[in-house]
Amino acid sequence: KVKDIRMGLFHTAVLTRNCGLAATLPRDALRQEQPSVRDPGCLV
Repeated sequence: KVKDIRMGLFHTAVLTRNCGLAATLPRDALRQEQPSVRDPGCLV
């Protein structure tokens, strides 16, 4: 069950009971000025 979803300028985060997940969306991250986000769209 999803407890919360947060969306920002350069990220989307989802929180469930046992896990959280966040990502930077590449098309949005590529528009920002330097310093840019390292490996946008890739989860560690």
